This record gives sequence, structure tokens and C-alpha cells, in this order.
Amino acid sequence: MKKRKKRKELDYKTRLAIAKYLNDGLNIIQISKILGRDDAVLYREVNKRSVDGVYNPLLAEEDAIKSRSISDEQVAKRRRLNDETKAYIEEKLSLKWSPRQIASQIEKDTGYYISYPTIYRYIRNGLVKVDVKRDMRQAGKKYNKSSEKRGKLYVGSRVSLCLIYENYLTL
Repeated sequence: MKKRKKRKELDYKTRLAIAKYLNDGLNIIQISKILGRDDAVLYREVNKRSVDGVYNPLLAEEDAIKSRSISDEQVAKRRRLNDETKAYIEEKLSLKWSPRQIASQIEKDTGYYISYPTIYRYIRNGLVKVDVKRDMRQAGKKYNKSSEKRGKLYVGSRVSLCLIYENYLTL
């Protein structure tokens, strides 16, 4: 069984080597063999940190440091319900938008990410003021797909079955 390599972040020296080899005309696979790194890591690095198709190791290092400095608390803070997102959700619900439509558009408009199940949870818990009967399609009920009807025998009432069975026993 092949042992998995331990993950290691790219450092500035490695980024300089990547830039040098790219300028020399080597492709990513050749560079990955020289540096002893996985080619997917280098592909991701070059694609993510290139500016106008040119890989600059200094800018790449600064970008990597900046992205590592964003904490989980800051990400969670952007996902919390604040006055701006609350007003946005209430406005769009009054325009008969579904929570799924709101979730797909809210990040583009406000910069905050909220998933549609979270919006449903806000509505259910009363954090967002909405008239469910008036403003939401289906009055907030979940869609239940109808089942297959062919080949099934529907029996009227169960009481009539019991009576038939009792009559059968008395014979």
C-alpha cells in the first residue's frame, strides 16, 4: 500500500522555483517531478495565484499569507444574520422570491453568504418577519412528490374489510 505524503504548504523558495521553471519553459508535470511535489498542488497554485496569465511568486506569497490569516471566526461572522441581511431577506420574500433564489443572489448583492436551509431556519424560528401564507409559495410547505399509481390496488375503507372477514368467519 502506497503511503500518503504529508501535506506541506508551499513556501517562498518553492514559489520562486516554480516561477523560474515556468519562465524556462518547463510544464507543470516536469516542475512537480523536479520539486518532488504533486502536480495537482502546482496546477492549483499557478491557476489560483496567476495574474493575467503570469505567475508572480511575490504576489502569490502575499496572497497565500492573506488567505491563511482569515480566521474561522471572520468567516462565521459573515454568515451570521445581521440587520442588512435580515432586511434583504425580508424584502425578497415580500417580492415572492423563494429562499433558494435569495441564497443564490444574496452573496452577489451584499457580500454575505447564507444557504437556503439557513433562510428556512430563520423563517421557522421567527428571526425573519414574513407572512408565510402570503409571501411564500406553497405557504412554506415542502414539496412531496406523488408516488406511482399504476399497478396498485386501492381498498376503500378498512372497516368494510373487517366486516367481510367477520362474515367469512361466521360461514
